[in-house]
Amino acid sequence: MIAEGKAKASDFPAENETGFKTANADFIDKVSFDAQKTNDYLTHFAIGLKGKQKSLAAKSSSNSVGVGSKLTLINATNFQKQK
Repeated sequence: MIAEGKAKASDFPAENETGFKTANADFIDKVSFDAQKTNDYLTHFAIGLKGKQKSLAAKSSSNSVGVGSKLTLINATNFQKQK
């Protein structure tokens, strides 16, 4: 497009532009967030999987609900009756 005269080089990002904002802590939780290292942000919180931990729910049926740090399996029919 530049060679054809339809656009100028200045219309495009510089070659070294990644498209990511620089890391910042401007969020309500004041924890630094780097969009290129999203999992690093998540490790700052007490909840959620860390490192190589895997969800137990992935190995269980689709009728499971996580409760705290334990996994409780429920029958969908019984769950609806309890509402």
